[in-house]
Amino acid sequence: MEISLKYFGYFDSETIKPTFDPGVNVNCPICNKRLQRPIQTISFLCKAKSYFYRIHKKCANLESEQKIESMIVDLLNSESN
Repeated sequence: MEISLKYFGYFDSETIKPTFDPGVNVNCPICNKRLQRPIQTISFLCKAKSYFYRIHKKCANLESEQKIESMIVDLLNSESN
């Protein structure tokens, strides 16, 4: 599984609108196929930002979600070094 930040939106502060929203015309980061309904939005905190991403509901499983979040944290940490 290869991860790109283009799939992930984030909020810089407690605002209603995200600073960046990839929209729904992107691929699911789990199966790498174009998102189609039904979808699920997953959010997590990292480096004082609230990140989120969308996946197909059928792709949702805790193991994949934890792996994705771990890869994003590693990617963000490597970019800040």
